[in-house]
Amino acid sequence: MAVNNDALTRATRALAHEPLLGWTQLSTAIMRRVRATARPGETILAFAADGGPSHDEHGSRLYIAERVLVAALRRATTTATAAPERIDIVMDDDRCAAVLIHLVGSWDTDLQDAAEQAHRLALVAVHEVLGADPGFVAERDLHVTITDVDDPGPPRADLV
Repeated sequence: MAVNNDALTRATRALAHEPLLGWTQLSTAIMRRVRATARPGETILAFAADGGPSHDEHGSRLYIAERVLVAALRRATTTATAAPERIDIVMDDDRCAAVLIHLVGSWDTDLQDAAEQAHRLALVAVHEVLGADPGFVAERDLHVTITDVDDPGPPRADLV
């Protein structure tokens, strides 16, 4: 059977412009499962309201698992238009020295605003989980970077 090159060319072009429906949702589901797996991590010293190390009822210093902080940061900074792709905690001995949040935003989002909002929400999460560490300065130690821009979802029917 002879193949019409014009038809093949048109079909190839049409396929190249066809959106990969469902890929964004599939990749999001896969990454959610990967992030949910337990992984070893550091323990981070928690602080009391007065800025000193937090202690339990037996006088022992209180430590928080790194994954608890990462989970709180992920919950706090995930919105309908932006979400963390990766969250790194930098340790200095047993203290959290820095938080690095790599954010992915939708293409139709004000990315500067999304980063500023994520910064504010992340700072609240750090304080809620770790307490008032006087050595942690948000302007110096909390970094939010837009690392990717993603399709906001399936294409609108009026654009297909």
